[in-house]
Amino acid sequence: MRQYNTIDDFLNEKSFRDWVLKNDSAGSSHWQDWMETHGEKKELLLQAKSVLLELDRQGQDWDTKKQSLLFDKIKKRIDSNKGKQPAMSYPVHRSGKKNLAKAAVISLLAAFFLGYLYWSLSPLGILSDEGNAETKESWITKANPRGQKSKIHLPDGSAVFLNAESEIRFRNDFGQHNRDIFLTGESFFEVVPDSLLPFRVFSGDVVTTALGTSFNVNCYDKEKIQVRLATGIVKVADENDDDNAIILVPGEEAILDDHHKIIKQNFNLKKAFLWKDGTLLFDKSPFSDFKITLERWYGVDIEVINLPRQELYISGEFHDTYLSNILESIGYAYGFSYSIDQKKIKISFNQKDNR
Repeated sequence: MRQYNTIDDFLNEKSFRDWVLKNDSAGSSHWQDWMETHGEKKELLLQAKSVLLELDRQGQDWDTKKQSLLFDKIKKRIDSNKGKQPAMSYPVHRSGKKNLAKAAVISLLAAFFLGYLYWSLSPLGILSDEGNAETKESWITKANPRGQKSKIHLPDGSAVFLNAESEIRFRNDFGQHNRDIFLTGESFFEVVPDSLLPFRVFSGDVVTTALGTSFNVNCYDKEKIQVRLATGIVKVADENDDDNAIILVPGEEAILDDHHKIIKQNFNLKKAFLWKDGTLLFDKSPFSDFKITLERWYGVDIEVINLPRQELYISGEFHDTYLSNILESIGYAYGFSYSIDQKKIKISFNQKDNR
């Protein structure tokens, strides 16, 4: 069996490249199993994944010539940030292409390590921009009303799937001096690696920090903020209490509980992010949550008549379907009729079922 002891070992493996860059389903199962059985090398695999994504983002293949170009790019970025971080030297051997390629890899890993170290040691993982009088701060806002969802491409190459009745704000220098996003509502983030500029999402009092990963933040209710990790690693902390930050791995979520503390637990990776692909999932959801979700998803107002005293919990999965189809299906199962008048919906429960 092949041993994977270096970043190179992963990058030279075709099945690994297909899994990372082409979302190969067979490869996904293989490499997920591999991480579970080789926990001591999981961090090495995640570093290799970040390196490969960075190469792909720049449109570069894993070959000697383009590695050297990538090295030059990284070195310039490191040099441009002198004064913000501890200085580092990067030995480059120019006696041959092979040595140059190795130097590029070493430099890239050094940059990732530096970014991770700086992220871990600095408050909430960010370099301060205070005192920079030359930067004129202005904001960019992207928002969706009820009944509308969108995909937004950020200046750094990251992507945001913005849910209905949601908004993100970021400064006009996003990707240059910071990668800070301020969220209201719900979004799924696909973050490109950048070890020098950690990606931070502010949602209420919760701050989620990532270097290169994908995750979902739901903060419709500021008292029930939820962060779910799909890939990579993120740090979740109270904005005013970074000392008690929680680290998440894929399949784990952080939730702000009733006592305003962040707790960690597992969730179902296969079903958690269906909303961004047009699927509505209700898994024993209280009827009040079911109603709010439909109003937000379809941009309607729902009036409920004769709501039963006993709490109802709704279950069902619906993909890209009409609201009437959902109401017909759920109404049959839970005993209510409905009427639709433009954006006004009326749901009427049978009185005999309320006794």
